[in-house]
Amino acid sequence: MKKNHAKRALLLLLCLSCILAALPSSALAGETERSSQSAPAASPEPYRPPEELEQSLELNAHVIGWLEIPGTEIRYPILQHPTEDNYYLNITIEGGYGYPGSIYTNSMEGRDFDTFNTVIYGHNMADGSYFGSLKNYNDPDFLEAHREIDIYTLSEKHVYNVFAVVSYDDRYITDMYDDTERSDCIAFLRSLPAFHPLYPKGARLSLDGHIITLSTCIGGMPYNRLLIIAAEREPVKNDSIVTKNK
Repeated sequence: MKKNHAKRALLLLLCLSCILAALPSSALAGETERSSQSAPAASPEPYRPPEELEQSLELNAHVIGWLEIPGTEIRYPILQHPTEDNYYLNITIEGGYGYPGSIYTNSMEGRDFDTFNTVIYGHNMADGSYFGSLKNYNDPDFLEAHREIDIYTLSEKHVYNVFAVVSYDDRYITDMYDDTERSDCIAFLRSLPAFHPLYPKGARLSLDGHIITLSTCIGGMPYNRLLIIAAEREPVKNDSIVTKNK
């Protein structure tokens, strides 16, 4: 009798194995999916602006953001005077006159980095501070290692990728090109290739997106400016233009 019971148990196990083997894998996966879906999703971390930005605002209410290039010493507040363009060229965040001045934008740019091209100015300091180290972007290895530029505001973080290192003339970009005119946006982008011999890699840019241009003087070349131009990380839209070297 014991032998018969053992045989029946073995037969039941074999039948159960066959049934399980015949089930589609999706059925088992569905159970796993349902169990994983029942777990509550982790809520995203709330955005917190850098302490340096908040501290800078305590010093000067004209601070509109905080600029960082990861892996470099460039970590500065960005200022904007509400009525006087170039006010902060030689005025420090504390209100003192003279070098190094401040990192700043002009009032026509807006305060939220939401225009097509926000031009950010800073002095090319001999000790490498402020925008004195931007010349390092002339080294292809440095460029590849430091393509990311970050701007923090009180409400969000903007991340940009450098796509052009340009020795430009001293035209006043915000006067020459109106960000509200699409033809002017295209004209600015198309002005870059002739001044862009170092990095022939093309970049596809959306006219509905945003770029920043870091601008500083070039030692020994008073009528030229070094421009570091970066595009905000956003999906490419249909209405776009490709910049490329001629």
